[in-house]
Amino acid sequence: MTFKNSYIHLKDLRFYAFHGVLPQEKSIGAYFNVSICVKVNIERAAQTDEISDTVSYADIYQIAKEEMQITSKLLEHVAGRICKRLYKDFPSVEAADITIEKENAPIGAGAQGLAGITLHTVRYNFNMREPSGCSTISTLTASRGNKSSTNSGHSIKQSAPL
Repeated sequence: MTFKNSYIHLKDLRFYAFHGVLPQEKSIGAYFNVSICVKVNIERAAQTDEISDTVSYADIYQIAKEEMQITSKLLEHVAGRICKRLYKDFPSVEAADITIEKENAPIGAGAQGLAGITLHTVRYNFNMREPSGCSTISTLTASRGNKSSTNSGHSIKQSAPL
């Protein structure tokens, strides 16, 4: 048996944190939902049943928890830090998707629901100009209410090194 793709994911982790641009966001705080999906070859772990042959989701959770405790203005910044840590701490991570959603974001009177961002990254080898294992390149998809910087919907797509 050959594994084509394999992923480890943590869904809807809930943290109380103090991220935001407005002063009250930094003083009062809010609940945030974080979901993480990392592409990792788990073929060896499936054969050996050893945690050392995979990436522990407890370790991924710990990274998210630590980075969520560091106050930032932008969720994009928090997601970028989580991705950098994942690639630094786990060389076997090939790609990562991080979604951070803020409950009751200050986007307008009576607005309910979630506002957030999704960051998709892959390891990138700048010498070979193709995905590999050296640095990171990212695609950012941000959803903030009904506005976007492109005015073409709800998403912003941008490619830049992290």
